[in-house]
Amino acid sequence: MGGEGGLWQRLRFQAALLWQLLRRAPAQISPSRRTDAASGDAETLIEALQSGNLARLDCLGPALLRGSHSPGLPWFFVALESGSLRTVSWFLRHGASPVAADRSGRLPLEVIIARVAAADEYDDHLPDCPAMARALIAAGADPDARNLSGTCLPDLAASTGLTLP
Repeated sequence: MGGEGGLWQRLRFQAALLWQLLRRAPAQISPSRRTDAASGDAETLIEALQSGNLARLDCLGPALLRGSHSPGLPWFFVALESGSLRTVSWFLRHGASPVAADRSGRLPLEVIIARVAAADEYDDHLPDCPAMARALIAAGADPDARNLSGTCLPDLAASTGLTLP
C-alpha cells in the first residue's frame, strides 16, 4: 500500500474514527460541562493520543484526566478507542479509573473489546489491544464484568477473538 491511494485510505480511516467519536456525543452539552484540556485544539490532542506523544500528555497533566472531548467523551475513552498502549498506560499511571463507565455506560474494558471488533488494517495499534486489556485488568478492571445489556465481557471478547486474562 503506499502512494496516494494509501494516503487517501488512511485519511478516510482517520475521518471515520473522528466521526465515530462525534457520533457518541450527547444531543446537547452545556458549556459549563465541557472541559477541553487542549485549549480548543482537539485535533492536536487526538493526534497525541493516537501517536503516544507522552510529552504532550505530560504538559496537560491532571487537566487531561478530568477533561473530555467537546462532545463529552472523556479523553481516557478517546485514548481507549484510538490510542496506543503507551497512551492508555499513561492515563492509568496518572489515575484514570479502569472501572468507571463513560456517560453512555461503557466500561473501559468494553471499549477495548469494541475496538477490536471494529478494527481494520488501518488501526496502527490493534496489536496493542490485548496488552491494553491486560493493563486495565492489572489496574483493577473486572474481566468478568457485564456490560449494560448484561453480556459478560469474556463472551463479548471471545466473539472478537480477544482473550481476556
